[in-house]
Formats: sequence, C-alpha cells, structure tokens
Amino acid sequence: MRQVCGLAFFAAMLAGSQPLLPPAQESAFVPVVVTGVRDQPVTGLEADNFRVFENGFEQTISYFSSKDDPASVVIVLDTSASRRDRLNRARTAMADFVSSLPPQHEILVIDFSSGVPGAASFTRDKQSAIEQLKHAKAGGPTPLIDAVFLALEKLRTRPAKQRKIILVNSDGDDDTSRHNAIQLEVQIAKSDVVILAMGPAAIPDSAGHRTPLLEFAAWTGGRYVVEDTPSAGRLIAETLKNQYVLGYKPSDAARSGKYRKLRVEVRPPAPGSKMRVSFRPGFYAPE
Repeated sequence: MRQVCGLAFFAAMLAGSQPLLPPAQESAFVPVVVTGVRDQPVTGLEADNFRVFENGFEQTISYFSSKDDPASVVIVLDTSASRRDRLNRARTAMADFVSSLPPQHEILVIDFSSGVPGAASFTRDKQSAIEQLKHAKAGGPTPLIDAVFLALEKLRTRPAKQRKIILVNSDGDDDTSRHNAIQLEVQIAKSDVVILAMGPAAIPDSAGHRTPLLEFAAWTGGRYVVEDTPSAGRLIAETLKNQYVLGYKPSDAARSGKYRKLRVEVRPPAPGSKMRVSFRPGFYAPE
C-alpha cells in the first residue's frame, strides 16, 4: 500500500486538528546546528561549549546529545503544476536525502497529488520511500501551508524525545491553503519540529518577495538549501546528522502559555574560531 499523504484528505485531517503542545511539560529541548568555514557543520562540541538563555536568563543544560539519534522525518514534496519542469530534479534530490539517512530514522512522504493514500504511516524502508517519490506526479494546486500543517499533525504522534524533522521541497508558492503563514508560525512555535527546506535561489522576486521557505527554516533553527546546489539532498542529510540537542528545565516553571525567547551561544573550542549557531528563536510555555 502506498504511504503517501495526498491533497484529497488534507481537509479531513486538519479539520480534526488540535493545538500543538510543547514536547515536554517539564523540560525544553533545543535542536542546534553549528557551522563554520564554508558553511560546513562543526562537530565534536560538548555541553560545556554551549550556553542557553530563556527570556534573557541563563539555563542549566541537563541534557545533551551530539549523536545522530533516531528521528521522524516528514518529506513535503511540492508536485503542483508550477513545479512540473523541476519535479525530476526535486525527486532526485529527495531520493539522495533518503539514501543518506541512517536506518534508525523513519520517513513519511506527503505530496500534493490528488490520489487517496489510504492508511498512511511512517516507514524505515528507505527504498519504499524512494519509490513513493519516484511515482509522484505533477499537477494541481499548491496548498503548501496546509501540507506543513499536516506534517506537524503526523509528527505530533511520535515519541516526545524523538527528533522531529520536516523537509520541504517547493518553490514557496501557495494558492489554496485554508491556513495562513501567521497561523503556521504559531503552531510551529508550539512544537519541537525542525524544518529543513529546499527550493529556488533565495532572492527577491520582481515584487520584492522572498521565498517563505526561508521563514519556515528560520522559525525552527533549520536550514535552507538552494535546490541547484550540487548534492543538495546529501547536504541536508549531513545537517541532520550533525545536529546537537540541548535540554534544560526552565527556571521559570509557570504554565503561562506565553512566548519565551531563546538564545544559544557557543564557545569555540579554539580561540578565534568563527562559528554560526542556528536554533529556534523561542517557544510557547504550556498552559
């Protein structure tokens, strides 16, 4: 049975959706990516290399992982009519990404096709996921934001401490979604998901607009890769492989439902080393 979520049941899934809650009621987990020269991942850092601040107050890091721990990965593939000429390239990049994943990761593919997918579920069968990508066909509208909402819904069922990743391959256009970007930003801030994105060159169009995929990645401390970049799929997989996860129990234990700003600093292991740290800008406290 095909395990691809299609446009035909977006509305049914989203109609029953509930507000997303933080991944843990007592602890906060912050995925972090550190890059250095030529935007290459920096590996080998330890907990002592990091400092985490919530609303300006430093927190005590009580959990640290630099391993490629199991992750639930949802691939959102734009197969709308506007992507017809780019779909083969997108399929290849996504297949390279899947091939580069270790066996402990589980995968779910969401495309914009109109076929009813049946009982969609995650799989660790990488070849099955690649076959799903190969059979995705171009045509139809572009409900990009609704597709990301659906990906969030699917990830909400996964274990709390398991890493949750959405990889979006799209041109960033949206012409039919019931939800808007502001609603999506709020739901993302109530989750522990990291969004990685791949699409066209991130330059303003004639109207001065930039692809919203840049915003999706920025909201979660993720990464945007231009789809024409050589080995783009493997580059995204390498980013996931070299992700750090920092955990702490907030010093402010109030269940206020208010937004809390995050800041992460990294101490270079060698003086003078230039590093860039990517992380989510904040999250909503539980109520």
